[in-house]
Amino acid sequence: MRKILPILAVLAATAPAYCSIKIPISIWTPPRPLNEEAVRTVAEGNFNLYFDYFDTTPEMQKDILNWAEKYGIEVKIYDNRLIDADWTKPDFKERMDGVLADYKDYPATWGYHVTDEPAPWGFYNIVRKNEYLRERDPGRVVFTNLFPYGVTDMAASYFDHGIHQRYIEEFLCLTRPDMLSYDIYVLAKDIKNDNLNGFFNNIEIARDKALKYNVPFNACILSVEHGGYRDPTPEDLRWQTTPSSTAARDLSTSPTPIRTTTPPSFTATPSWIRTVRPPTATTPPKS
Repeated sequence: MRKILPILAVLAATAPAYCSIKIPISIWTPPRPLNEEAVRTVAEGNFNLYFDYFDTTPEMQKDILNWAEKYGIEVKIYDNRLIDADWTKPDFKERMDGVLADYKDYPATWGYHVTDEPAPWGFYNIVRKNEYLRERDPGRVVFTNLFPYGVTDMAASYFDHGIHQRYIEEFLCLTRPDMLSYDIYVLAKDIKNDNLNGFFNNIEIARDKALKYNVPFNACILSVEHGGYRDPTPEDLRWQTTPSSTAARDLSTSPTPIRTTTPPSFTATPSWIRTVRPPTATTPPKS
């Protein structure tokens, strides 16, 4: 199945308390063409959340929602009207109302993909979109995926050259997300270029901030070859999954959204997590 699906798997420690799927296991790009067979293939691959990062028309999304319900999975909505909505523009309400009118009444609607890898200056727009969706469709997840550690300096020029912890902290404080999500792909075609430190730093920072703000964190990991990244072996997949899920396990006892709770105390990441490494790696990650 891994060879069939052009996907990047998504792992979550736990979803918000009101969410119907408690542990979302999702994809980034489903099989083509987008038809009932594609949705069935996703469901049979043991994914419970369908998502397509590329633009689909409302008519296509409605078909996907119906097929998803048929096969017992749910859908994270991607719609360019929502992605491109700008609260400072006169068409903001029209865009948002159109999205809600098209999808909110479908039982298979899990939530809404608000944006991917935003720069800090886009956070206030996310705040407005989150508020608008929550007021009119409570109980559905509003989802934003962030830059991983090591690249935020490209997007956060006024954030002290991209200090990642501040990037995460500002996002959590301002947008009050339902979950903290990032993608991190570190397994290069040339093993010497594996970014193992970046992988562990992301886990450490995400776990720290997720515990501080009492919000589950979600990790997107490499599952297929693309760009400069290699085609991961089953062992590579297990290696990526094990430290992510282990670091997140404490969060499973605090699934309530941060907007209604007091942050719990922080527990340090177990040191042994940083000793786990891909079986193909030649050197262990530095502490």
